[in-house]
Amino acid sequence: MHSQQPRTKKAKIESRRVPNLRENNEDVVLNHIKNHPNGNIKLATVLPCEQITKDILNKHMLDDGIPLVISGCLEGWKQNEIRLDLEWLAETYPNVILSGSPRDCTTGFDLQNWTMKRFYNYLTDVQLVKTKNRDVQRYGKSLYGKDLFCPKEWKSFVFDHLHHEIREQVREKGRCDLLGDLPLELQPENLMIYIGMEGTFTPGHRDIAGSLGHNLMIKSYPPKNSSTHRDTYAIWHMIRTADRDAAQEYWKKHGGSLHEDDFCLPFQSLISAPFDVYVVIQRYGDFVFVPPLSPHQVINYGGINIKFSWNTISTATVGLSLTEIETYRTHHKSPVYRIKATIYHALKKRIEEIQRGERRRETMGDMQHLLPLMEDIVRREELECQGGEFSQENMRSTSTKREKRQKKEEKTEKREKKEEKRQKREKKKEERGVKRRVAEEKDPIEPHTVACDLCLCDIFNRFYQCEECGTEVDICLDCIAAGASCDPRHLNKLVMRESIEGDRIYKIVKEGREAYETLVAHFRAMFALDMLGEVWNKTIRAPKVNVDGRTFLITGGNSGIGKETARQIAIMNPKKIYITARNKERGEKAIQELVDNTKFNAFHLIEMDLNSLRSVDHAATSLKDEKIDVLILSEFQSNYLGHHLFLEKMSSNLRAASTPQQKSRVVCLTSIAHLKGTQKGLDAVTSGQQVSFDQYCNTKLLCMMLVKYYKEKLGLDVCTYGVQPGLVNTDPSIPRNPIVRQCMRDLESGAATSVFVATNPGAEGKSGEYWTHMKPHRPNPLVLNQSVVDKYINSHLPLIAPYLTKS
Repeated sequence: MHSQQPRTKKAKIESRRVPNLRENNEDVVLNHIKNHPNGNIKLATVLPCEQITKDILNKHMLDDGIPLVISGCLEGWKQNEIRLDLEWLAETYPNVILSGSPRDCTTGFDLQNWTMKRFYNYLTDVQLVKTKNRDVQRYGKSLYGKDLFCPKEWKSFVFDHLHHEIREQVREKGRCDLLGDLPLELQPENLMIYIGMEGTFTPGHRDIAGSLGHNLMIKSYPPKNSSTHRDTYAIWHMIRTADRDAAQEYWKKHGGSLHEDDFCLPFQSLISAPFDVYVVIQRYGDFVFVPPLSPHQVINYGGINIKFSWNTISTATVGLSLTEIETYRTHHKSPVYRIKATIYHALKKRIEEIQRGERRRETMGDMQHLLPLMEDIVRREELECQGGEFSQENMRSTSTKREKRQKKEEKTEKREKKEEKRQKREKKKEERGVKRRVAEEKDPIEPHTVACDLCLCDIFNRFYQCEECGTEVDICLDCIAAGASCDPRHLNKLVMRESIEGDRIYKIVKEGREAYETLVAHFRAMFALDMLGEVWNKTIRAPKVNVDGRTFLITGGNSGIGKETARQIAIMNPKKIYITARNKERGEKAIQELVDNTKFNAFHLIEMDLNSLRSVDHAATSLKDEKIDVLILSEFQSNYLGHHLFLEKMSSNLRAASTPQQKSRVVCLTSIAHLKGTQKGLDAVTSGQQVSFDQYCNTKLLCMMLVKYYKEKLGLDVCTYGVQPGLVNTDPSIPRNPIVRQCMRDLESGAATSVFVATNPGAEGKSGEYWTHMKPHRPNPLVLNQSVVDKYINSHLPLIAPYLTKS
């Protein structure tokens, strides 16, 4: 929501650029949406504060690029220590000069030399309809307090009281904000407050340099003729990130520009837009999240409101920021944020963390984003490289004088070292045990303060200076490549400069690669240890509960984990247990062994081969009239499509058995290996047998996605669970490495988690989750993205569709 440049000229904005408040108010917007439910005007998603999670936030902001609103963020806040209101501002900071504020929304220009006290007097007199105030007489209700300084007291209070799930993710200059990695003198001050009222607005624009926008209304005053805060609100018109180019063309078609921050598109024009427009009606306590590069405009209604606003740049969005500054260059706009310097210092900080032994998965993800961007910046700055790979032998200084100076410094250093050794020999006794102080040359903090005088873009390292014009004219490499210069006659007088020596940048890139490889090797080793079965907690037992009257169906119940699962459930007094087996004779033998062991006689055999969709279809058809309370997909080595078809065919059986008091359940065995699954490998999974570990990982990832998919599809009628049994010794007769055998669980422990989620009442509220050691754990991040889950599960539906259309 931050404006780009202050306006100081005194020229009038055309009246059509000022929004018509009557055609944009809440009643008009809501009536239009009610009368046109399939139109392009939509209400943005609003979630209560207690429901927000990092995954939901990332899905809206990053994956889908659509706005999100969190309501009730200020409920329960105790404001005894600090007041979030105008009176406190005027009392505490009365003489603070408001830089480039307030803005006259009638003319579009920023007023100068206003103090906080003067602006407070103006606002209170407007609110009370006192016309004796000269500012009120002159400006009416058109002054908007934009980009006002944020008191440090407010900053610490608000961030300390945000919801714990998102506090660190949205904190300004926190762990997830790369702007906080810059040296203090380079960090931009982008935490602002906005004070508006009816008649004020922010024209259509995109937030600075592709950053993530955050806006929280922390105070609202009822209008003059009202006693409720609900009559004070702000209406946001927001366009998703993917439609930003179409929005720019649409603004241009109507005589405005999203890059100039000077045009508020009328609501009637937005109705006819060729893209969706998301409407947010922001009131007290509402937290609005603005996706990167999302065009938006804001119109205030009712009484005075105060908004708390800031921007952040994350590793997931900094690539967009790097692209956006190229757009700034073409429009001759200052990028405000030094994105290249941000990437450089963020990478340095994470390299230092890894070198100190701080190894976090978040750091590895950051490195995956930052390292390629840094290498691209270096290439664009024309550092020497061969075949896309940097080589120290190819790193050359751009100045002959510098090379001579370096040689001279090396000779001086050698002489000093020689003299130092001589002095040590002469004063060996006196200096024994005393540490000699040697001056160390420290890398100075790079200023990164150079900008191109032609296109205003940020210059990271290399640039040209004109000897004729002196050092006052700096020109970026892009302008030189385009043939631009301070003067065509001075082209031969241009000299290349560097703010950072090439060797130092090469060192950062090289260290970055080494640090990333170290981190990857570390987590591969940790994953290998996890695969060995969490050695020190390998024995677990599921508690016994009474499952009287329930019917169970267990795939692969003739051997291994499936058979052990059937044995444990059989002693809990079920109604009947169906088990499936590929081979009828082996299945019958397994049932006889189970009956002898448990004295339970209601076992039934279903012949089914999960690697044959025809066999799966036949088995499901034979059970079409049977109510199934619990379906356990435990044939661990089987592929995904058989389970998918079987679960789809059995959905009606599960729903038929489910009751509000006792919901049906689906348990699907997966593996810790699903954490290694990737989007790239998901499409390669077919109904055949696994031939590699990567395929196995992706199969188990799809099994976990199946759990998430059917949680949404079956709704509240059926609970679904993904279970990781661990490294289980399913056949003790097989010779194994002694170390591996020591790490393996017995069969009873391997089946414990499956039995627990299938029978225990305490698992009912944990549907759709990934379980191990009888506790829910965090799955592969892809499983948490519902759009990704839907995409891949639905992409495999055509493979099983022929068996779903049969009568």
